[in-house]
Amino acid sequence: MSNVLQDVAELDKQLFENLEAAYDSIKEMQHVRDSLLHFIETDDQDDRRHLEAFPGYAMSELSDIVMDLRKLYFVCTKKDLEKYRLR
Repeated sequence: MSNVLQDVAELDKQLFENLEAAYDSIKEMQHVRDSLLHFIETDDQDDRRHLEAFPGYAMSELSDIVMDLRKLYFVCTKKDLEKYRLR
């Protein structure tokens, strides 16, 4: 991805800034997902206790992630992101 980011940075600063933020957000989304799976599957009681506070943390992170993805979508399409698709 770094070559793509470098190419975009050279061509369009605004697109680069939004693409970089969205890319970082997707990596953060992967972390949130991996953490949830870890907390659910672990036998460690300390980690299981983290699960109680996890939904609040995850919702806050996911809200920021969606905002970054919406910004990138708008920069690319000049339209607001209204529908979500998983495929």
